[in-house]
Amino acid sequence: METGSGSKRSLKRIAALALLCLGGAVLNVLTGNLFRNVLGVPLFMDTLFTVAMTFYGGPVCGVLTGLLTNPIVNMFNFYGWADILYALCNAAAALVTFFFIRLFPAELGFGAGKRITTGEETRTNSPPGVLMNTLVALLLLSFVMCVVISIQGGLIAILIQPLGGSSNPGPALFKSALFRKTLPPAVVEILARIPLNVIDRLLSVFGGCGVAALLWRFFPRKVVRGS
Repeated sequence: METGSGSKRSLKRIAALALLCLGGAVLNVLTGNLFRNVLGVPLFMDTLFTVAMTFYGGPVCGVLTGLLTNPIVNMFNFYGWADILYALCNAAAALVTFFFIRLFPAELGFGAGKRITTGEETRTNSPPGVLMNTLVALLLLSFVMCVVISIQGGLIAILIQPLGGSSNPGPALFKSALFRKTLPPAVVEILARIPLNVIDRLLSVFGGCGVAALLWRFFPRKVVRGS
């Protein structure tokens, strides 16, 4: 009897997380549209809730949110089926985030971090010190994600060029100057994304961490190792 009720609770938790992933994907799309179409800021801003769901629900939730985002983008603004490949960038954002959670569990692990730190460490780490460590870890995550997503996005752009355009005009702001330097097209695509991704990843990482902190505050989850 207890096993049956436990299975039902597990199914409910899975269903709730799946709905959160879908909601996160929709919010990714709306956030990107807000920045580009309403505010006129040519940033991508389509991974904030991917990062948030990774912090809150683990890598599977983050990757699922990321993979759902770009097909939903095409439902709102159809740029061509080839652009769905950028979902791989969104999924990569989740995987890089999870890697950093494992690398810095006390700083980025929310509930997991408290279980990993020892009593002695907990006493010696003052709140300002913990906050500073978390900020440094988030800055490192933003930098690494900027590099990874710029390289991946640039290579995907080269791959889909014969199939038609790109969904964001932002990189075009830097391409003309880079092309004048007679750099290879792949290098141009990658370098053109870095200035945008520096800002984009800072906003997405810090914003995603903030959203996840709110979710943990109001809907705390049991921490599962390796989830």
